[in-house]
Amino acid sequence: MTANQTSIWASRSTDPNQLILHATAVSARGRALVLGGPSGVGKARLALELMAYGAELIADDMVHIRKGAEGVIAAAVSDAPSGIELRHIGIAPARLAAPAPVLACVDLRPIDVARLPDPEFVTLLGVPVRLIQTSREGPFAPALWHYLTQSETGNST
Repeated sequence: MTANQTSIWASRSTDPNQLILHATAVSARGRALVLGGPSGVGKARLALELMAYGAELIADDMVHIRKGAEGVIAAAVSDAPSGIELRHIGIAPARLAAPAPVLACVDLRPIDVARLPDPEFVTLLGVPVRLIQTSREGPFAPALWHYLTQSETGNST
């Protein structure tokens, strides 16, 4: 993992037992994807695309990460608004989903990704979590939806 990858997964909390990430998280089938990247990269846009497929919003803009029995868990921060930012429209109401184990973190800064890349991981609270890089090509939201709903594995595969 490069220093640049680390910076988008850096916590805004000083508590070593939790992370507060500038990210958005969605879930389906009891598993979460954490969408990370700088402001304006498209975290809410991708979350909306995944919600159109049936994902539920866990949190928009700030995600609370803690350890759980099933690895690391994504949840809304305690004062999170029940909504998602619709750029150029405003905040739209959205019922927030229950916390869920993190299946993968998605780095939304587009790079050139191999057609069949070797798995990469980011460490959150000492737990390795699959890291998916955003490709400059292809239908990314449908691929993520398939991975989220069809994967049989947990945090570290």
